[in-house]
Amino acid sequence: MNLHKLKIRVVLLLVFMCPSEILAFTLPAINISNFITPAIANSVVSSVGLAMDHRSYEPATALGTAVGIAMGIEVTLVQPPTSLGAALGSLASPGGGSSTVAVPILPSTKFHMSKGFGSSVDIGISFLPPVSTLPLIGGSLFIGGDIKWVVYSQEEGPTWAVRASYNMNNLTYKISGQTLTVNTNTVSPQILISKKLTFADPYIGLGLQYSFGSLSIPNPLSALIGPASFSAKGSAIGAVFFCGVDIKVPNAGLRITIEGEYSPIGLNSLGTKIGFGF
Repeated sequence: MNLHKLKIRVVLLLVFMCPSEILAFTLPAINISNFITPAIANSVVSSVGLAMDHRSYEPATALGTAVGIAMGIEVTLVQPPTSLGAALGSLASPGGGSSTVAVPILPSTKFHMSKGFGSSVDIGISFLPPVSTLPLIGGSLFIGGDIKWVVYSQEEGPTWAVRASYNMNNLTYKISGQTLTVNTNTVSPQILISKKLTFADPYIGLGLQYSFGSLSIPNPLSALIGPASFSAKGSAIGAVFFCGVDIKVPNAGLRITIEGEYSPIGLNSLGTKIGFGF
């Protein structure tokens, strides 16, 4: 018997002696989440959680008790920070390089509804249900709400109010042939001052935003190397300054609110809410 035939017989013998061990062998699971650094996670969470936060588009003045209902549609343009482009570039090529993805101005559209309770408390909600046909972010869900309490008000002077808001985002973003999912929760306490005039109610305010959440990307090799997706958690905190004017069209119930927002971390926005108040 030559050496070649002996080798074949030995291999066959091993296969039949321990088939379960050989057939059960798989590659060890790889923790791909190591590719997502804390800087990337924090940048993406802050951009989605803070930039796409709930914006009330309401002055400090209470809606009142007559009917006290306001409804409208918000359209907001948000300037993302430069760090978001670098973070998305790293996710697109986790193996190396410092590529940067050009992130355009982000549009945001939501439906709003607010209701006054008594002479000093308002509660509002905003939401955008999942719409699969939206470009880039089809299937995403945005929902938020706020409660406002007027702490000081007089007919001839300014109105002071405090407001607390909560927002939840479930963003699905298509990038480089992959789907990036970002889930964020954002809370924001705020102080507002407004001065109601005959047809307008200009206001200014400041607040603090805290956002926390996670991002994940599907793993196309999950059948071989473990987890179905790789993910990481992130958080962010920042101040926000905003000012706006609420304009009421007499005898029509039409309300148009224009608001601009500034954040020291580079998240700036300009938007409007158009609707009706009763």
